[in-house]
This record gives sequence, structure tokens and C-alpha cells, in this order.
Amino acid sequence: MSADNSATAAAASSSYPELDATSPTDSVIAGDFGSLSAQEQERQRDEWKAELAKTEEEIITLKQVSQFNSRLCQRVSRMALSSFPKSRISHHSRN
Repeated sequence: MSADNSATAAAASSSYPELDATSPTDSVIAGDFGSLSAQEQERQRDEWKAELAKTEEEIITLKQVSQFNSRLCQRVSRMALSSFPKSRISHHSRN
């Protein structure tokens, strides 16, 4: 059995979706991934899962920081507006 056939057989027997050879990304992955043994493929999948989990955690953290900064910016804006004398605010709004 060739490396391509063994990779196809391993993909068919696993719970992972088969790669689409027409997809530019999948075709690159298939080329690199197809040369690995089933054990190496599983190890690579585990590495990718760990990297994906870490990336998802970083995305959540960045969203939280962004939301905090947005709220802080709103508060500072309100504080700055409330510190202006009302006569100056109404004068600027007429122009």
C-alpha cells in the first residue's frame, strides 16, 4: 500500500473529515500530512488542538481587554464633558 493510499485509508477510518484536494489549504496539508504515519498524524492533530485552544484563550482575553478599554474610554469621555462649563458646551454646539 502506498503512502497516499495508507493516508486515505487512515482518514476514512478516523473521525476526522477527509481533506479536499481542490482546496489550496487542504492540498498543502494533504501533501505534508500524507507522508506521516498514523501515529505522527495523531500527534500533529494533538499539537494543533493545543495551539487552537491557546489561540482561542488569547482571543477571549483580547476581547475582554478591548471591552474594558472601550468602557474606560466612554467613562473618560463622560468625565471630560462633565468638567466643561455648560456655557462652553452650548456655545460649541451652535457652530
